[in-house]
This record gives sequence, C-alpha cells and structure tokens, in this order.
Amino acid sequence: MNLTDAAGNPIFDKARAMKIARTETMRSSNYGTKMAWKDAGVTTISWHAYPDCCSWCAALDGETIAIESNFRDEGGEVEDADGKIMRVMYGDVGAPPLHPNCECVPLAVVE
Repeated sequence: MNLTDAAGNPIFDKARAMKIARTETMRSSNYGTKMAWKDAGVTTISWHAYPDCCSWCAALDGETIAIESNFRDEGGEVEDADGKIMRVMYGDVGAPPLHPNCECVPLAVVE
C-alpha cells in the first residue's frame, strides 16, 4: 500500500520500507557479530560477497582488516573491476552492508 499526502506525494512506500528494514537488519546483525567476535578474541575479519553481488561488493570480496578497523571510512571510495567508483556517504563501513539491500557478511579470520 502506498499512502500519499494532499498533493499526491508518496509518504509511505512499502517497497522502500522493506528495503530499509532489510538493510538495517543486516547492518545490526553484522555489527553485533563483529562485536561478539571481538569479545571472543578474534582480531581479523574479511568481507564475504555472494556470487550474484554487485560489482562494488565483488571488489571488496576477500578484503581483510583488523577487527577494530573499517573496510572503508565515510568519504572513502570503492572501485570495481571496470573502474566505476562508489563513494561511501552514510558513515564508516566496519562491516557489511555497503549499500541498500546488500547481502554481504563479515567472516572471522581464524589462524
């Protein structure tokens, strides 16, 4: 259901609400996982992207960082294999998601 104001502008879009809910659920889950790993003594994590991911997440796939670090800081960039740039505009990326609907996950690096 889409609700509109008196001028006909959308004030609620179910698809947008679902996108936001999915993205923020992934963000809180992945950051919670990262915090638990840190408490358990994990010192390194890596980015895991699924095979059908976007080109920017594919560029991050396998990237490894210290658990206290960020994959990208706000204002940083991710460059894909074709040279297309995505600028990180919504805060530091210490764990996935990189963008709305991102399904990437962090992995603990255990040696």
